[in-house]
Amino acid sequence: ADGLRDNIVLDPQWMINVFGSLITAKKFIGNNPAITNEWFEFEENGKLTQKII
Repeated sequence: ADGLRDNIVLDPQWMINVFGSLITAKKFIGNNPAITNEWFEFEENGKLTQKII
């Protein structure tokens, strides 16, 4: 979390688009067992892993 303080988003619309993609990504997940657990963690706890980005 400390490293996040060192980042600056120069294009806020890009950030909005990224989060919008995550919200609508469920339709693309399908039955992919490699990311099912990570997706569940994201939906239940907001934990975002590299596998689902």
